[in-house]
Amino acid sequence: MEQFLFETPESVKELTDYLKTADANTYLLSGGTDLIIKLRNSGIYSGRIIDMSGINELRHIKRENGFIKIGANVTFAEIGDSEIINRHAACVGQAARQVGSKQIRNAARMAGNIANSSPRGDSIPALLAADAKIKTINGNGEVTLRTIDEIVVGISKNSLKRDEAIIEILIPCINNSRSAFGKYGRESSRTTVVIANLNVATVVKYDRSIGIIEDASVVIGSAAPVPYHGVMAENVLRGSRPTVELGDKFVAALQEHVRESINGVKRYENKIDEVTGIGINIYDMLFGDMITGGDS
Repeated sequence: MEQFLFETPESVKELTDYLKTADANTYLLSGGTDLIIKLRNSGIYSGRIIDMSGINELRHIKRENGFIKIGANVTFAEIGDSEIINRHAACVGQAARQVGSKQIRNAARMAGNIANSSPRGDSIPALLAADAKIKTINGNGEVTLRTIDEIVVGISKNSLKRDEAIIEILIPCINNSRSAFGKYGRESSRTTVVIANLNVATVVKYDRSIGIIEDASVVIGSAAPVPYHGVMAENVLRGSRPTVELGDKFVAALQEHVRESINGVKRYENKIDEVTGIGINIYDMLFGDMITGGDS
């Protein structure tokens, strides 16, 4: 009878020992909400599963050396509730709160979402916009830092090697930064989970004392095989003052990005309307208090 062999490391050192012998039939479990479905849909009923959920040293959210550090065993629910994240990387917290259902958020890990590399993943655009770095470790104990776009390389495809696991996410703390995440989704037929049709994450560096947007990072997800930087939208914001007119230009740039991505395919034309609403909401979250004259 076919069956899975489960291995349950309790430390990063034990994890590396298991990774040393990882092969094509070895699967890393981090939350498991995506992996179990993927194995079932692929007709895979045997192999070796390394369950990382017992590694307590990977359960942390902390600010250290200019970074927010999120361990691989932190759930989306914990990320969404984190004061540190919501203060210094709001778009990441907002994305975490919009992942799946409450049950999924209580079980799923952001590290697993990255490894799954779904083009509809909510956390990936937010992390890319926030310039996050991903820390991995391999069977030899070698630690590597990579960007999101170096790991997420295609539809449900990552660049991780067989003997490599994500152990931590690092988000730089940027002075005078503001960020926001928006999503347009649909309900899955099997659950009440809202799956992203389109999502956008934006991080800006804004110094209120001079009233200028010094830098901007805009990432669009679910419009292409992998999330990508909206360079036109970034250029619209960068070096400008927040005004109603700038908001219109920002939304128009997002529309143009999505128009280019769908490349005239009629069944995707609704994404242009979707990004319009997302763009309006994101701009209001970022600069609504500036435009109305309120204080932040």
